[in-house]
Amino acid sequence: METPDRLERLTNLVMTLLNTSRPLSLREIASLVNGYPDPKNQLTLRRAFERDKALLREEGIPVVTVPIPTDDQAGYRIRREDYFLQDLQLTPDEQLSLNLAAVAVNFNTNYALDALFKLGLPVLPALDASTSLYNLDSVPVMQAAALPFSENLPILYEALCTKSIVSFEYKGVTREVKPLSCFFKFGHWYVATWDIKVGQLKTFRVDRITGKPQIVKHDGNTDLYSGLPSLSLESLPAPWEAGDEPFISVQIAVDPFYLSRSGSEIDFDSIAKDNSVILEQREDGFVVLELKVANQDAFRSWLLGMLDHVELISPLTLRQELLKWLEEMASGPSKRALNAAKQYFKKPNQPFGGSSQSEKCSFFADGFPFAVSAPSSSSGVTSSASKHAGVAWRLHRLLAVLAYLARVHTAQVSELQTRFGMSRRELVGELELASCCGTPPYTPDSLMEIMIDKTTVQANLSSGPASELMIPRRLNAREGLALLVSAQAILAIPGADANRHLTSAMEKLQKALGIRGQVSVTINEPKLLSELRAKVTDAINMKKCLRIRYYSLSQDKSTTRQIEPLRVFAAGGYWYLDAWCHKRDGVRRFRVDRIQSVVLTQTPAEKVIPSISAESFVPSPDGWVVRMLIPNQAAWVGETYPLLAIQALSGGWMLVEIAIGGIAFLKRLLLRLGADAVILSPPEMAGLGAETANELIKLYAAV
Repeated sequence: METPDRLERLTNLVMTLLNTSRPLSLREIASLVNGYPDPKNQLTLRRAFERDKALLREEGIPVVTVPIPTDDQAGYRIRREDYFLQDLQLTPDEQLSLNLAAVAVNFNTNYALDALFKLGLPVLPALDASTSLYNLDSVPVMQAAALPFSENLPILYEALCTKSIVSFEYKGVTREVKPLSCFFKFGHWYVATWDIKVGQLKTFRVDRITGKPQIVKHDGNTDLYSGLPSLSLESLPAPWEAGDEPFISVQIAVDPFYLSRSGSEIDFDSIAKDNSVILEQREDGFVVLELKVANQDAFRSWLLGMLDHVELISPLTLRQELLKWLEEMASGPSKRALNAAKQYFKKPNQPFGGSSQSEKCSFFADGFPFAVSAPSSSSGVTSSASKHAGVAWRLHRLLAVLAYLARVHTAQVSELQTRFGMSRRELVGELELASCCGTPPYTPDSLMEIMIDKTTVQANLSSGPASELMIPRRLNAREGLALLVSAQAILAIPGADANRHLTSAMEKLQKALGIRGQVSVTINEPKLLSELRAKVTDAINMKKCLRIRYYSLSQDKSTTRQIEPLRVFAAGGYWYLDAWCHKRDGVRRFRVDRIQSVVLTQTPAEKVIPSISAESFVPSPDGWVVRMLIPNQAAWVGETYPLLAIQALSGGWMLVEIAIGGIAFLKRLLLRLGADAVILSPPEMAGLGAETANELIKLYAAV
């Protein structure tokens, strides 16, 4: 006898457990749903059922266990309140705003679009029949923002929704916490929690959580959250404030240019408004500030990353320790670093997943990589099809197809192929399978009525159990999070929701999901953003060039550029301007907080600028690839910068390759790493660390 397709078993299982009037035992399920092992083999049957339960839970369909007064003791069903989402009652404008948010925000997944399908929202008018919502290569909507995605986020989001306790490992310590909010700020995702063991509010960076968080208490008990301190959970301390050391007062002198940059690595603009920490302005223009430091290593790392734009004044002991760090660097790599390098050069051609040592790299004018080309399947956007491979994805897609057919009744085969990213063979096969599914006893009146000819699909799903497919399904954690984050990202753009349609849509969605104000996105707004956006709009409409004064962090200098702008958008917590740069004769990306001035010129803009993905590369002759040995303690490099490759070595070392856009960028990195970093290639850069340290020693040698 031929083994039934597991998709058929899963579809029938959903229909059966959703429409049963009482909980069903496992033996009853096996007798009613074809495809399960013989009930005589309890262990095999149990394993098959548990696998199906896990898959359904991943899809957002929890199968609940209920005690029953039989020998089986446990019965199973799908509660309607767990399967269906309350009607959001969205207006057409609210529907359109959610559609725009889902398409215009790159969250590295298509989960937001999956959510739209479950909610039964209409397709964007801008997306015609030639566009697949599961293949965004040709979506004619300009990307407005891009945010990183972590598979840990949906787990933390689910814990927020259910008010559950979560356990995870963080920096080698197992934490058991009550999540209070998830928020995106300064380019990273964070989770604010109540640490149960420590008894304090703690904020953790999500990408630094080791492994997969586990929900250890999942019962929605609101008592878990009673009595917690009330404070702003999204006010992140500076790195040097987040430590266990006693606070000390530190005086620094800051280049006035950095005080004028609202998006710099420290929010000097906010500090400058607090007169209590501004001590004086020196004759050289530097402003003397006072900071409170509880993590001296983090403070030193940040300070050295500023090169000579920030000087440590006091305390004297900390200044002497900084001078010692620099003197050790000036003497060359440490002995342990040299020994590690010797081991590497014994096998210099060992396999490594990066670029060749002599290979040039492509990157932004400011050192951040991207590329000219329309987004492709390898552009960094993870398609749902690849993310949910196999029967899990097939079930997800089939339920979406059936929900759509339940609403429209008749559709063209070609339309369904495009809408759901399926070949004709796939579509016909899945619908033929669905026509054999329904509820026991699987008589014609209890099966789904679906008819297919060469061009058209007709579905009579308005009666019987299948009629409920028209009701929007509850979103799973991934989909709910992705749609909320997409909306939050658009709302973080100044002036993006003037009519408040998206705001009201998100409020309705949050209410339906049972989560309010616990997920947020913050994108810093540079001083020149409003002026720049207005002038970019004028330049595009008038077909004129802009002239900007731009500070390049990677080269540590300002230059004047004539550009033909393409767009202003947010990515990774910062604002960027994409434009054709006449100085570089190519497309470049400029960070808006590093633009010092912008002027609309009368010079005609004549370039045809290609579509640009936020996640790809553009060639530039100015950059190169640096291969380095760094100790395991410097793993933060991979969390801070986009590495081309990384490889763990024996003895506590890592081999990394990084794209360098300018010599100043490499100097900053080497100063932060200290004497334990060794440049392996290009060889002419091997002495740069010592040379840079000697430059700063001149500043700190005088007491």
